[in-house]
Amino acid sequence: MKINMKIKITCLATLIASFILHPSSLHAQGALTPPGAPAATMKSLDQIEPRTIVNATNTPGDAINAFIISQPGSYYLTTNLLGVSGKNGIEITANNVTLDLNGFAVQGVSGIAAGILLENVITNITVRNGAVSSWGSGGVYCVSASSANVVVEDVNVSANTNGGGIILNGPGVVRGCNCQNNGSGIICSGGLVSDCTADNNGGGITMISGVVSGCTANNNKYDGLFVDNASIIGCNVFSNLDYGITVGNNCVIKDCSVCANYDGIFLNSVSATNNTVIACSVSKNSINGVSVGIYSNVRDCVIDNNGAAGLSAGSFSTISGCIVSGNGASGIDAASSIRVKVTDCTADSNGGYGINVSGDSMITGCHASANGGVSAHAAGINTLNGSGSRVDGNQVRDNYGYGIQAGTGDVVIRNFAGSNSTNFLTTSGANFGPIETPSAMTNALGNIAY
Repeated sequence: MKINMKIKITCLATLIASFILHPSSLHAQGALTPPGAPAATMKSLDQIEPRTIVNATNTPGDAINAFIISQPGSYYLTTNLLGVSGKNGIEITANNVTLDLNGFAVQGVSGIAAGILLENVITNITVRNGAVSSWGSGGVYCVSASSANVVVEDVNVSANTNGGGIILNGPGVVRGCNCQNNGSGIICSGGLVSDCTADNNGGGITMISGVVSGCTANNNKYDGLFVDNASIIGCNVFSNLDYGITVGNNCVIKDCSVCANYDGIFLNSVSATNNTVIACSVSKNSINGVSVGIYSNVRDCVIDNNGAAGLSAGSFSTISGCIVSGNGASGIDAASSIRVKVTDCTADSNGGYGINVSGDSMITGCHASANGGVSAHAAGINTLNGSGSRVDGNQVRDNYGYGIQAGTGDVVIRNFAGSNSTNFLTTSGANFGPIETPSAMTNALGNIAY
């Protein structure tokens, strides 16, 4: 054991001595002198915020503008901006500009001026994320109809009295904005207005040749929506002091609720054409529910408890799948219109006729009950206004007056009438199929009284 221990000690000593005597056998560690001066590791201010602040140094104004953005780029506010009497707030004269209000306000003062002005013909402008209020000539105002690709989003616009909240005379996009107490809420000529609110303005939202989607227009002094050659989808229009929606030509109104206005959906002109109303709820308007022009289509709507007529349609129109009830005058009224087609509708408890059409019209598959009144007898279905109509396969019950009254040259077949003051006006010269009872029915074209 002592011999082995001596051998181990001797070997260990020899190994240590070899490292001490031959240091060149160790690995090299590299040069310790740095190759150059240390480089900066922090980002510059331009790298952190690669945008330009709107201020007197970066965007100086002139005699009529407090600030002017004259170069393309991205700009932002770092504080509220208070207007100067007689001057516009911020004028944008360059293309390709984004202005981020950054949660701040562009606040006006008395006098005629605009908050954010786009006066020249310019393109690719975005204004977002803040408030614009109390300007005399408009909150955000794009003057030229030739401007394009103007976007206003997430801006609260209020108390811009003489002009409008947001006015785009050319096509653009307005989304997520709230407009209150302005001369008019939003005016847009083409493009899209979506998810906006227009409340307590002169007029709510005006769209010419574009789309209004998911918006609310309430308590405006004039129209909630004024549209021409436009589509209105999924909007709520309540308690406007004039018309809920005023339509011109070629308008589509879909999935909207139009309630408690002076008038519901109203025609801008008696010659308006090609309007389509789909799956809308129109109720409790002081005067009429829905009025559409010639060559129009109304389907799958609920139109109830309006002060006068429920639904008025122009010539060559189609009405299908609608429920029209509790209106003060006739439910479906096309008394001055020809070649109107009414199918699969319910007209119930209206103060006048249930369904009232003129010549060469067709009424099929409808249910007209409890129309008229004790002091104002009216038929469930009336076609006396013209001739050549077809009344086929309808049910009429409990009307205060005739169930069906038709004129000379009309064809009345396969209808069911019961408990009306008089079921059929057979002395009118119309071509009635035989009137039979259910138990003695023999003619396939006969009408049933029960």
